[in-house]
Amino acid sequence: IMTYDEFLNSACELAFLLVDCSYVIIYAKDPQTTKRLHAHATSLNYTNIEYITDTLDARTTLKAF
Repeated sequence: IMTYDEFLNSACELAFLLVDCSYVIIYAKDPQTTKRLHAHATSLNYTNIEYITDTLDARTTLKAF
């Protein structure tokens, strides 16, 4: 799966982009999963956590490089 559209049209439920263990983007189809992931990351004191919506996401591929 190389693009967001491919992700949406697949059976895949989650997609992760990781760079050097410090830059993480998680795509989730289920809004409840997104909420649980956000709550868990917050409870672990991670910082710079934000929701990126379809209108805010400038990515065209799911490649980190």
